Amino acid sequence: PKLFLNQLYDYLRNSEYELGYFLNFASPRLFIKRIIFTNDRKFLKNLLVFICVIFVSFSVWVARPVQASTLYAGAARETVQVGDTFVVEWFLDSQNQEINTVHLKLSFTTDTLEALEATPGGSAFVLWAQYPEFSNSTGVLALTGGAPGGLRGDNIPIFRTTFRAKTAGRASVTMDESSQVLLSDGQGTADALSFRVLDFAVSPEGSWPIEITSPTHPDQGLWYRERRVAIKFFTSEKEEYSYSFSSNLEIFPDDIPDPLSQELVFENLPDGVYYFRLNSRVGNSNWQESGGFRVQVDATPPESFQPVVGNQASVFGGQPFVSASTVDKTSGISYYKFKSGLVRGTFVTAEPQKISRLFFGNTIEVQAFDRAGNAQTAIVAYPGLFRWQFVLAVAAVVVVIIAAIVRRKFKKTKQGEESAP
Repeated sequence: PKLFLNQLYDYLRNSEYELGYFLNFASPRLFIKRIIFTNDRKFLKNLLVFICVIFVSFSVWVARPVQASTLYAGAARETVQVGDTFVVEWFLDSQNQEINTVHLKLSFTTDTLEALEATPGGSAFVLWAQYPEFSNSTGVLALTGGAPGGLRGDNIPIFRTTFRAKTAGRASVTMDESSQVLLSDGQGTADALSFRVLDFAVSPEGSWPIEITSPTHPDQGLWYRERRVAIKFFTSEKEEYSYSFSSNLEIFPDDIPDPLSQELVFENLPDGVYYFRLNSRVGNSNWQESGGFRVQVDATPPESFQPVVGNQASVFGGQPFVSASTVDKTSGISYYKFKSGLVRGTFVTAEPQKISRLFFGNTIEVQAFDRAGNAQTAIVAYPGLFRWQFVLAVAAVVVVIIAAIVRRKFKKTKQGEESAP
């Protein structure tokens, strides 16, 4: 009916007639629609069309082209030397558009860089059609993430990567043209991404003039639960030093010398990745980057979750299985542990795991551990295991124990009778 109504409307608009009726006898109830389109309305419509044409022409004249969303990277170090592990954090500038999906495919130079980790820790995207993953053989990083409520901003965190510098030379990360974001406009409109190639030099080993260590967080590649961080480095009386310590990649040491002690201590740190940067100078010379150190803190357990126990013919041939999955927003999930009755097991992924039929108890315990060792525990009931089955199992054990005791007493009595004169 809508098509025919539009045709009738167009006929009245372009003819001398002002009144029309539409009757639909095919509907369950008689459908009658009267349409009036007077000559006054025709004049008004023509006037509105003229005004709209002028407005659109003016808008085209003053409007500026909408810029595409921009992917950019932030790294803590300006200088990277062979053997260093360093973090690159990836952000999105949506250019004042609301987006809800991002698909990335990045390529890195495999001769100078080795990817160690790709994680959504701290990401604003919470749904992952493709979890961040990498291949050192092909030099590719890829992910597809979503945000149901939509995101808008110039500093939207996407994911975090950790690289190791393999050899001296030029290192770079480029973006494949298939990368894109989808607008949160109800239609999933694709929007192209712009990206400036990440290009930097890897210096020979030993380029840092000052060695920096941490007695509390010694390995820059590991996550720690300790919220107190201590930083140490050797100083020279001839040099002045300025440092910064922040989870913000854009914070650098200023040009004001800082008083130093044998150990710098930072207390009560929230979860996150922190960067210690050190600059030095001799006399009135220019400040130079002298060292850096990364600290990773995660004292919060993974998010709560609910394991699922199932029994499907297509999984493990119909045998019972347990499946669990959760997220850790800071360091990421490392592995899972489960306890099924007297049986314990460990599995790294969230794939379903086969379990044995319970003999003692009627629950299954699952623990999720993040990379810092924090654990979240969840318990689920074993389906189909009723209380009478548990009672029956206990009764069977009791009967076995009683039988063993009776047998032992009977054996002792018999031995005593045989030894009697």
